[in-house]
Amino acid sequence: MIIKGMSYTKWQKIVQMGTTFFSVIAIFLPIFTLFCYLLDSDFSTLMGGKASYANGRKKKLVESKSSGDHSIWNNETHQAYIPIPDIEKSIFFTGYNYRPDANHTGSRLISLSSSKNKLFAKEKERIYLNCSDPMSITFSEKSSPYSLVPMSIDNKGLTIRLEVKYEKKTGEIIYESNKELLLKKTSPESVKVTKAADDGRKSLMQTSLFAPDTMISLIGGKEYSEKKDKHRLYFKKNQTSKCCYVKSGDMLSYVNGIWKKSNKALKNKPLFKVSSIDSTGLHGTFWNETGFYQKNYTIQLNKKTRSSIHSFSFDKIYKRNNESVICKIKDRTFLIKPHDWLIKKNSTWHHIKNLSEFTSLVNLDSLNELIIFEGILKEKEKELFIGYIFDSVRSNYKKLEIPLKKKETPSYTR
Repeated sequence: MIIKGMSYTKWQKIVQMGTTFFSVIAIFLPIFTLFCYLLDSDFSTLMGGKASYANGRKKKLVESKSSGDHSIWNNETHQAYIPIPDIEKSIFFTGYNYRPDANHTGSRLISLSSSKNKLFAKEKERIYLNCSDPMSITFSEKSSPYSLVPMSIDNKGLTIRLEVKYEKKTGEIIYESNKELLLKKTSPESVKVTKAADDGRKSLMQTSLFAPDTMISLIGGKEYSEKKDKHRLYFKKNQTSKCCYVKSGDMLSYVNGIWKKSNKALKNKPLFKVSSIDSTGLHGTFWNETGFYQKNYTIQLNKKTRSSIHSFSFDKIYKRNNESVICKIKDRTFLIKPHDWLIKKNSTWHHIKNLSEFTSLVNLDSLNELIIFEGILKEKEKELFIGYIFDSVRSNYKKLEIPLKKKETPSYTR
């Protein structure tokens, strides 16, 4: 058989090759299918679903990424980090109000400074910071994400809480962080002292301290109980009453050029507080009106008083009657009765005649030696003049017990 254009022999070979090819396919295709099944493979995907598989894989990756992003940004452990600025190189603690009245109210003023400005703030008060330049942080009059709060003060310095807070306009907090740190006190600039404070300070430097008033301790009544056994500050200038009876813990305020003792410190007035009193003197602290200036003072106890009490004697002394005596001191003759007082002025003795002289003497407005006649004491066959003589500030005294003789004198000085 001859096909047009092709010999029978060629055609026979083509038929044989086709038969062989289909025979091979018929034999090996079932075997290959069985092999894929055993390997749990998807024969249809392997043969014709490559594009579908790739699209499915891409979809899973997109879903996984979307789900992963959501969990990361909503987890607090992955919150954005904003560093807290190092303010110790820019903000300095220079002092605070040391006055005791500030301590009790919890509103002590604190002095802080930066390279550009200075600030006075109260404890627990929030202070906003401008941190646009991390190398030069300053105080801000407007609210900002950065702030500090003074917490407590001790000998080491000022403990503050530094805060960072970012929030939306709705008030929702986006980021918040804080830490505590200690600002050590630096050397402050010289504190300006007002004229009133300077005058008060100078007045303290010219003050004397006297021991308790022995006269009040011996014969003082209930009206003097507040002054008994208390030391006395003696102000030499500008005082309506130069003597102030004080004990540990007492406070004095400087008002209109005069130191006045008060139960509590007077606001906006220089202040002096007595810390302690011992055998060496009085120890206390002075503050100016703001409390940022303070100075410790020790006022030495005055132990040297010019006095002739240990060598004193009457030139003559006689009993006039059962209650009074007549005595002579340096050419002056006196009739004295129980509880009469004689003071020494300019080397001459005088009777205290009125209340103003008595008050002036008690307040040490005038410094005079003093004799107080207590009365006549009968002891067996003797009669004694009993009295006391005090030095000019009444820190020392001597008891007088003088035997009396009965004799009248023609005249005496009253």
